[in-house]
Amino acid sequence: MTASYLFIDDDVSPVDGDRNAEGGDAEAYSRALIGASEGKLSIAPLRPGKLADVLRTITETEPDGLILDVSFVNAGEDAIAYDGITLAQQVRTLQTRSRLKNFPIVRLSKRDVVREYVAGDTTSDDLFDERIEKELVADHRQETVEKLLSLAADYPELETFSGGDRSAESIADLLGINQERLAQIDPRSLLGLQREVPVHNLAQYLSVAFLQRPGILIDEELLAIRLGVDLARSPGWQSVKDALTDAVYRGAFSKGYPRFWMFAVADWWAEKTDKSLKRTDAPERVELLTSRFGLTNLTPIADNTDSPGRGYWHKCVETGLPVDPSEGFPLVDQLGHEPWQDTDYICREQAMRQARTHRRLRPAERQRALSARPQK
Repeated sequence: MTASYLFIDDDVSPVDGDRNAEGGDAEAYSRALIGASEGKLSIAPLRPGKLADVLRTITETEPDGLILDVSFVNAGEDAIAYDGITLAQQVRTLQTRSRLKNFPIVRLSKRDVVREYVAGDTTSDDLFDERIEKELVADHRQETVEKLLSLAADYPELETFSGGDRSAESIADLLGINQERLAQIDPRSLLGLQREVPVHNLAQYLSVAFLQRPGILIDEELLAIRLGVDLARSPGWQSVKDALTDAVYRGAFSKGYPRFWMFAVADWWAEKTDKSLKRTDAPERVELLTSRFGLTNLTPIADNTDSPGRGYWHKCVETGLPVDPSEGFPLVDQLGHEPWQDTDYICREQAMRQARTHRRLRPAERQRALSARPQK
């Protein structure tokens, strides 16, 4: 599986060569990702010029995907009239009108640039299949590469699905499960796949609503939390994943977004235990994994005063700490939250620290956080 991306960024060496030999910021990111891909990924940085010229280049190049910075302020006089969001909208319009082939668009920008240009207006998020902060690329090169490869490889599958009948059979095929398993999924979650919308809207719904928000599907870290296992101190963790191969998500974009079907994990647990997974604590879950499933070298999640409790089920959206819902603090759902997605939680330490300032704390939870603060 290989993929070619066009990376449009204002920090690319000009063709007149007035930048140093190492190139610009975009070249550095491109080299890092290409190197991590072991030859599977090619990225061609492009300094934006006039909008019509950039669109012509995209059309003629026919990349497998597009990577865009948000800001083009350093690109020169020809480019300052538009930004990456405007370009993304133009590309999506051409794709909708079948004047440009369908491919993923990934936003790759620095955190402060996104904050300045988006300024809390998340409507532009729907233009992008993935949004990555440049600051995170260095430590997550392989993960970023896998996402880029998977998005590019599976977009044609979304296009085929979009042109089909969107039947239960075709949805099951898209999600990599059989129809019996499909019947176990909250039917509300499938409505976004049944709409007759452009391919990029289907792809964005699948990649964001399904894969990037925990609910029906969960990632490996959350799986470990719900099984009560401390990943860093459990050399036997791979044996748990091996035992859960039937719960692995194998649908579109799965290679870039490793996930597990939560209902399948629950079924797996129920087959060998008579204990509720959600109602047991971490030490008991690990004991059952050892005694009932024969899985060894597992260490339960240790107690933490910043996030007390042992019935861990969520991950603090700010610290990543395991959260026991009876001790954690649920947040107000963000705009666009689906009813079948998990509610976000923060741990007690974060709730106490931000008791007066956190905008998503519910009134009752804010009072609870204030009451939990040590008295001076």
